[in-house]
Amino acid sequence: MKAAKFLIVPAAVLATMAIATGCEAKGGSERRIVVLATNDIHGALEPGVMKWGETVGGMAAWGGILDSIRTGLEKQYGKNAGTLLLDGGDQFQGTLISNHNEGALMFEAMNHLGYDAVVPGNHNYDFGPVGWLEDEVGPESRDKNPRGALEALVARAKFPMLSANTYLKNSLRDAQGNKMEVENVGCKPVSAGARIDWKKARRPGFLRPWLIKEVAGVRVALIGLDGSLTPKTTNISNVSDLCFRREAETYEEVRKELDGKADVFVLVIHSGNSTSETELTKLVQRIAPLHGGEGVHAVVGGHTHFVNHEQVLGVPLVQSGANGEKFGRIDLVFDAETRRVLRDRTKSWAGLLVRHDGCDKLAADFCKKESGATSYEGEAFRFHAAVASLVAGGRQRIAALAGRRLGLAPEGLTRDRISESPLANLLGDMARAISGADISMLNNGGIRADVPKGEITYETLYRVLPFNNAAVTVGPMEWSRVKSILERNVKSCGRFGIVVPAGLRVEYARNCDKPVDGQDVGAYLLRVTTESGEVLFDKAAGIDAPAGRAFHVVTQDFAAKGGSGFDEFVGVPVKRNEGILRERLADELERRNREWPNRVDGRYREIKR
Repeated sequence: MKAAKFLIVPAAVLATMAIATGCEAKGGSERRIVVLATNDIHGALEPGVMKWGETVGGMAAWGGILDSIRTGLEKQYGKNAGTLLLDGGDQFQGTLISNHNEGALMFEAMNHLGYDAVVPGNHNYDFGPVGWLEDEVGPESRDKNPRGALEALVARAKFPMLSANTYLKNSLRDAQGNKMEVENVGCKPVSAGARIDWKKARRPGFLRPWLIKEVAGVRVALIGLDGSLTPKTTNISNVSDLCFRREAETYEEVRKELDGKADVFVLVIHSGNSTSETELTKLVQRIAPLHGGEGVHAVVGGHTHFVNHEQVLGVPLVQSGANGEKFGRIDLVFDAETRRVLRDRTKSWAGLLVRHDGCDKLAADFCKKESGATSYEGEAFRFHAAVASLVAGGRQRIAALAGRRLGLAPEGLTRDRISESPLANLLGDMARAISGADISMLNNGGIRADVPKGEITYETLYRVLPFNNAAVTVGPMEWSRVKSILERNVKSCGRFGIVVPAGLRVEYARNCDKPVDGQDVGAYLLRVTTESGEVLFDKAAGIDAPAGRAFHVVTQDFAAKGGSGFDEFVGVPVKRNEGILRERLADELERRNREWPNRVDGRYREIKR
């Protein structure tokens, strides 16, 4: 950091200047607040391997980087600098080593690393009641709390979970005290014209709306927000009694409440930008001008798994990918005399690799590798020993389950969010065979990893399907509903995951060269047939299946409840619950113990329009 500050100074005088700088840093009116940020770790306690073969990430490596930065800052600036360690949501849910203990190991590691605050994120609600293979309360569930697993974690955490826009629906009243009926998304009143008296509203007890921490003598307000669309991106059964208020109006209200109680305001939110989404930028554009331009000073995002590194009206916004591979940093300089953040002194970084050896090239201001040793803020990097031991113990406990052999992949199998893929075909065909349904329509968004070449184990399958979604057979489902899903499918250029059907062959026209909001709104179906050759739809021939044509369809229970916008399934009778999809597939694959084919067969064929 000092090197960046004096970049224009000739090298010959750097050493002399550095001594003076160190003295000035420990005196004067400037205070340095360093925000260190992660998001969407998704249970990545252990390192991962990048496409180019480098091993990165893991909580022990991240802990080592944190230790170096904290120690280095303390030596350089003394009490005039301090750090905040924040996470933008979805800390667990995604790996066997984390999910098998329902996030307990992840939160224990985060306790060791000294996180100051986190927001939940949609997937923190996935676990449901206590019980690692239960994701919602059922007749035989021992734990009847739909958020039992999450609340148990929060009780053990040494840091708060923040979400100012999460409310108990049954607490919402109007000005006269009358109970309000609201939607889960946005806390929107069902009755037109009705207005909620938010002063009467209550939040769930395991959440806090905000936290004020003193850092280097500066009062820093941390305001947490979840996405208002959370009910559509988790198991609705686990949040049916909650509603998620619109982000902007919530922040504005909380910021007003905290005015004068803090000097610096940091938003931590489970929302981010992507190639097709700019909602977080729009939010910052709205809230930054508040209070004379002091509405917010830094933003830590998440959810979309993209790297976001932006300055919005002078406010740094960071999001750093996913899976513990990268981190972000924001340096704020506060003048203790004027009581203002010196905006022109703000620095930020996003998407910095958690390297095991050497530095991300973007981190050159504060990371160096000299004589084979890596240092951050001048302090040698070494793995966090306590966290490394913790993770090793977790690995040992799941070794037998993780190594259960399910087959062989002579070639790697890939997934694709918006098109046909070998992995989607294999999973769809197997789900259809297990259930006996006419059609399989599995949400591609639930397929979370590719399958590498080599032996396939239970842990391999777990990485692909980490969610405890049950396979459910629904029906009869009218052709009009099936067609509606397909028509929406073909428009996606990445805005949402599609379903690649098994049991149907689909041809469609689409052009994703210049998508608008992540979609080709002009895309359309060309032809749909069953495997037996029955023509259900042919645009050119004017064929459309009659109203009475219906199917039995196997899908995930998440989609069957309308999750991820699959509203067409809502209201279709559930005929059978086939059990957790991943577990049914694991049993079948273990029985077969054969090769997984890496092929596509043209069942979902795009013709560029």
